[in-house]
Amino acid sequence: MNEDRIVDVVAALIILAVPILRILNIITIPWVWILAPLWLGLGVGTILAIIFIILFVIKGKEIKNEH
Repeated sequence: MNEDRIVDVVAALIILAVPILRILNIITIPWVWILAPLWLGLGVGTILAIIFIILFVIKGKEIKNEH
């Protein structure tokens, strides 16, 4: 259990270190790649939401046609 907490702390420090190093111009990675985990997660979530909305609309029309 304690090992999990250590891994979490190290991961959080890495996540915080990269933008700070970028702000200080120590590393020159473009911001788009630093923020990629955020916009990739947002993109996947958006795609999944669209798929679920389409499925709910189709299912709703099927139920409406049965009555």
